[in-house]
Amino acid sequence: MFRWLKDKFKKPSTEVPREALADQPVDERLLEILKRLPADGLQRWPAAVAAFEALPAERLDDPLYAKNLLRALFAALSHIDAPVRQTMALAQIALNHFPRMAAAVRESDAHGQRALLPLAEGILALRTGQFDLAFRLIARANLERRISDAWAEGNALDAAPDYLVTAVSLAAQTLIDLKNPDLRYWGTVAEALPEDPKAVLEPESFLMAVGDLVLEIHRAAAQAVTLEAKERLDILAKADSRYELLFRRLHPQAEDCRRMFRRVEKMFGMLAEDKDLRA
Repeated sequence: MFRWLKDKFKKPSTEVPREALADQPVDERLLEILKRLPADGLQRWPAAVAAFEALPAERLDDPLYAKNLLRALFAALSHIDAPVRQTMALAQIALNHFPRMAAAVRESDAHGQRALLPLAEGILALRTGQFDLAFRLIARANLERRISDAWAEGNALDAAPDYLVTAVSLAAQTLIDLKNPDLRYWGTVAEALPEDPKAVLEPESFLMAVGDLVLEIHRAAAQAVTLEAKERLDILAKADSRYELLFRRLHPQAEDCRRMFRRVEKMFGMLAEDKDLRA
């Protein structure tokens, strides 16, 4: 389902001798491991967690190192191929230390990192399953991206795609994999989708991803036997309403589509009346 998105975000793997990592100081080793993910395979994610846990906390107070670490975390965790289960532990550790890293980064470059920080925090929230928070943070970062070029200078985010698309697609994929999803929570996830058109950098891809997510919420509702039918319908109605709102605001042919839908509805209504008369 998401092959088009994987192709879009595909990047070449880095070839660095793995044996050389063991001789490096832990701070350098952590950066090197992160730079090689996710191309290096599932077995390297635990190595990144171990290196982060061994990192002296005061190292995060160094503005340059904190900035480089956030960039490396972002590059590894924002990739659509990064596995959900294996990335969660690393993202949670990074999220716990995020306030300290962010303070160091702001100290060195408060203006230039106004988009990087919410974007990095949004990716960490995304990888820990906080999809509603991730949507809000990445949308805020996108607004900053529209007004500033400095945020991307000298790092892997230069000419970056809209990671809001990645976030919504990953949310839909996660919902597919869940056996007993909390429908109430997923209703709040749908409501957290940004309404501001300026917060969406790739409208068509975003709408495709949102459509997938809403469809998966409908599928999950059919399995939510613990909720009463009325509550399930209310949640679905809100999710559908949010998608309709986003479609109206973002799709360039939204008005033409609405006119077409009205003509189709009218046509089916006339056919139904004709069938009743013939009966």
